[in-house]
Amino acid sequence: MTKEGLEKYLADFTRNRDVFKDLQLDDPAGQSIETFRRVRDEVKERVVNLIKSLN
Repeated sequence: MTKEGLEKYLADFTRNRDVFKDLQLDDPAGQSIETFRRVRDEVKERVVNLIKSLN
């Protein structure tokens, strides 16, 4: 989904911020539990860092 496609789901205050990033994550579907956990941990780390950068 594009940034423009996502905007209709966002609160008004977020539409004016350039916080959209393509995370380039592996798709863990059908992979091992280790792959799922690695991707989960990557998502968590990136979200935490994004939140820190917005403050």
